[in-house]
Amino acid sequence: MPANSPGKLLVSLFREVEEMKGIRFSFVHVWRALMLISREKPLGRKRLSLLLGVGEGSTRTILKILRKHNLIRVTRGGIFLTRTGEQLVKQMPIKVEKVEPSRLTVASKNVAVLVKGVAHKVRYGIEQRDHAVRAGAKGATTIVVKAGKLVVPGITNDLEKDDPKLARELVLTFKPEDGDVIIVSGADDYVKAEEGGFMAAYELVKVEK
Repeated sequence: MPANSPGKLLVSLFREVEEMKGIRFSFVHVWRALMLISREKPLGRKRLSLLLGVGEGSTRTILKILRKHNLIRVTRGGIFLTRTGEQLVKQMPIKVEKVEPSRLTVASKNVAVLVKGVAHKVRYGIEQRDHAVRAGAKGATTIVVKAGKLVVPGITNDLEKDDPKLARELVLTFKPEDGDVIIVSGADDYVKAEEGGFMAAYELVKVEK
């Protein structure tokens, strides 16, 4: 992982938050804040706090972390990404999108998380499921892209045949390439599904193999 890569910065941010004492938010909230700031323009602190589901004190701390890394600027008109922040979001090795329930999804609310170029780190998908569940999801399915096909380890070598609806949605949404991983995480609400999927994805990004 190059020294200045987005994955490296994610790991640095995660470890910084992990070492903080007495906070009432997780690294997932920091990551979600960055994504929300990139999508919601303009976005104020109160609105961000509401979208994140944390208090304003926690939101101020999250913004402080992002400002420390020169990822955002805070003005009277709202919170915006800096050029560095925009580049990070654009090059982020993790992308998240909502997906509809299907044969292989495990809950009513589901998100798909694309992780670029980490298929070699996936064994059976059980590890990703466990990380997702610990973060609040009901379950998760790990899909690797191999020889142009979506493969679910231990379940199917061609998702297009077993769950064509989900396969088409994932291909249209992400246009995945060989070596990519897609984690479909489900929960009773999208926030928990996203938190579970992201943490499963993050574990793949941070582990060097």
